[in-house]
Amino acid sequence: MPDTPDRALLESKERDELLQIAAALGVEVAPRARKNTIISAILGPHDAEGTAEAVIDAAEAPAVTTRTRIPAVRDADSSGGDDASGDAPRTAGSQDTSPDERPPDANDASGDVPVAEEGNRRSRRRGRGRDDAQIAGETVHCDGLLDLRDEGYGFLRTNGPLPSADDVYIAARQVRQYDLRRGDRITGVSRPAARSERNPALLRLDTLNGESPPDSPDRPLFDSLTPVLPTEPLLLGDSKVPGPLAAIDAGAPIGIGTRGLLTAEGTRPASPLVAAMAAAIGERHPDIHLIVLLISERPEDVTEMTRRLETSGEVLASTFDRPPEEHLAVAELTLERTKRMAEAGGDVVILFDGLTRLARAYAAGGNGRNQPADAVGAAITSTLRFFGGARNLEDAGSITMVATARTSTGNAVDDLAAARLREAANLEIAFVGGLPEVAELQAGELQLDPDRSFSLGDHR
Repeated sequence: MPDTPDRALLESKERDELLQIAAALGVEVAPRARKNTIISAILGPHDAEGTAEAVIDAAEAPAVTTRTRIPAVRDADSSGGDDASGDAPRTAGSQDTSPDERPPDANDASGDVPVAEEGNRRSRRRGRGRDDAQIAGETVHCDGLLDLRDEGYGFLRTNGPLPSADDVYIAARQVRQYDLRRGDRITGVSRPAARSERNPALLRLDTLNGESPPDSPDRPLFDSLTPVLPTEPLLLGDSKVPGPLAAIDAGAPIGIGTRGLLTAEGTRPASPLVAAMAAAIGERHPDIHLIVLLISERPEDVTEMTRRLETSGEVLASTFDRPPEEHLAVAELTLERTKRMAEAGGDVVILFDGLTRLARAYAAGGNGRNQPADAVGAAITSTLRFFGGARNLEDAGSITMVATARTSTGNAVDDLAAARLREAANLEIAFVGGLPEVAELQAGELQLDPDRSFSLGDHR
């Protein structure tokens, strides 16, 4: 080989071979040096492109001496940087298992190169291409909701509840370290994705649900907390101003932690009442977090609701032109987020327009689920489980849910779901015979008359 090898010739060789060439020439190379840095070190003064980088790498660690066994090399950027978990980010869709257990199309960009004996072609093939996963760019701030996978890892949804190219990968070890759960609000720092990765990866977790992450997480579990009857009313209207909201307060006030239904026959719209309730809650209860959840709604109605609640609450939606799996993804991640807030002692109100439409999405087999023969029964069970997430918790927070349910639509799922949801509700505001009627189902500790009902039409 000539004294100054050609750069193109060196770039065609594998990293292990370049280390052997450097050792034979007596060139000092840092153990964590990248492929381009090794080439620049071999070329020496003939290649000024990587001279500064080679000097930095050489100053960080002792030189590599000539030997037949080459130690494993980990790229500093691919190791996770400030990642306290120590888990190397992987490509989207890959599992947190050993390389041999991952799907065939999952590219491992972790930089873990196995120890390669000279002449062991199989070991070299397993590490081939990993040094090409160079990470370029600066770290950036990230903020979003955690969506966990069954395999243990997850993604930080940075643009709403649905997946996007900007979502940040969170390793399974980070999930275990901080006891992260689906729906957690996380802020931190992420690094750009490597060439073989699809998503940026989390380097540092700064806040968890608005607070610094604890060293020894000891978080209460939502399902283990004790549900109790509502004890405080969620007043909406002004008793001095007649109207539907004042009528609800007088006849059957909504309790904090209530599961309430707005039932209507056919296509009678309930959106105006939902919007009025949202505006009243945002104005009268600023300490309560308000979420308006719209499933299979018209896009223009979503826009209108978003503009009306710009300062008093947030709107999360999946319009009617989206597939059922998106409806379920938005609804379920929203509920998980409210559970995390209730675990921490917060009070949340969900005004949900489209509970029976959610049942239809479950019946359609959204989210890739394999539905049993009784798809309608399974859909109603899933909808009841979702509706049952609303409750008042002892020594914790609460989730109040007021949801619309359609009846007499000609769809069997709607009628069956509405009948079962009535059994689970604490309160029903029924639109009957063209006029809204309020009927209180369970008084509980609110000391309401369970037989009291009246027409909202008299208060308009």
